[in-house]
Amino acid sequence: MTLSENELRQRLGAIEPTTATYAGIGPGEVDALRTLLGDKEARLAARAVHALGLIDSEPAHETLLATPRDPRPEVRPSLAHVAERLPVDLSDQVLAELLNDPDIGVRKFAIRSVGPRNAEALRAKLEQLSHADESQGLRRLVYERLRSSGGGQVNST
Repeated sequence: MTLSENELRQRLGAIEPTTATYAGIGPGEVDALRTLLGDKEARLAARAVHALGLIDSEPAHETLLATPRDPRPEVRPSLAHVAERLPVDLSDQVLAELLNDPDIGVRKFAIRSVGPRNAEALRAKLEQLSHADESQGLRRLVYERLRSSGGGQVNST
């Protein structure tokens, strides 16, 4: 049974979402989730991104590919968080943009989502960030991420 936009709004608007919040959401809800992604309430839009990340369909993937350019800082970290669960090609495309995001919080979540399955170019980007990111804390996070995933040789700075 397809959930209506109002039903999705109620579910995703819960104060504390759980696994049950996203249960049963599938390809039939993509259009309603796109609408919620455009909602003025950024928290709801971020949860719509999370729900879209759980749907393995071309329309959901196309929507997610446009999301790294969303101006709201609450939405892009949600995308970075779900990127590790996306098909690898989609994950690579999304993370390539998010690793360059001007918001430090977005970059932090993107760094955490890059793993051994991602393209070598993303791990090379992490290597670059380990030396060039303006934030010492993020440089340290990159170093730890690369070290724990066995990718790249970095010097902590």
